[in-house]
Amino acid sequence: MHIVLVHGAWHTASCWKQILKGLQTLGTVHAINMPGRIFENSSTYKRLTLNDYVTTLENYLKSIGEPCIVIGHSLAGLTISQVAENQPHLIKQLIYIAAFIPQSDECLFDIAATISNPGISTEAISYPALNKIEIKRSDRAKSLIYNSCPPLIAEKELQSMIPEPLKAFSTKIKFLSPEGFGSVAKAYVKCLDDRVLLPYDQERMIQRGNVSRVYELKTDHCPFHGHPEALVEVLKQSIQTIL
Repeated sequence: MHIVLVHGAWHTASCWKQILKGLQTLGTVHAINMPGRIFENSSTYKRLTLNDYVTTLENYLKSIGEPCIVIGHSLAGLTISQVAENQPHLIKQLIYIAAFIPQSDECLFDIAATISNPGISTEAISYPALNKIEIKRSDRAKSLIYNSCPPLIAEKELQSMIPEPLKAFSTKIKFLSPEGFGSVAKAYVKCLDDRVLLPYDQERMIQRGNVSRVYELKTDHCPFHGHPEALVEVLKQSIQTIL
């Protein structure tokens, strides 16, 4: 069995380091980088959108050649949802971790406009001409994203966050149908101490995605840093339901 981990905004595949180790008893585990992980002020970077993330993940799954467990964090909820619509035969189960679940013709900015708090938007700085959005290295940002992480880990991870292509937030999902996205099994890890996407809003994501299995963790938005062992356990529970 193959398990594919997809990071969220401002992160890289390295965020899954401890999760990779924990899931290896279940099969082959892959953590992949989305385009733009190394910021370059170039024409290539300026063109990046969420569609490039979708293509990257689709091609990776095709290279594996069998249905995979696909796990996505935060922004990656949009990517994995669109891939499930486009290539449902390549996915055995989607698992969302404190993730945004879109509907047809929605982008992340559309969803963010409907959530019950401003989330991390107050700590984000956009540079449209560069197609770049980055997070301030502020105490408030740290308290929003890593509020249940040990202080030293929280500070280290905040400093390591990288710029994200801005168009990844404004690219609209094309279409999600019952026959495509709707046919794929889904689970959701709800993070109860999340200050980026509040539990109330995570519940809305669960309902709009018609998610069948929900697991709860008393963690912040990034449990792979603060509570990796607990996250591994619920991921194992979810994966074992379809074995």
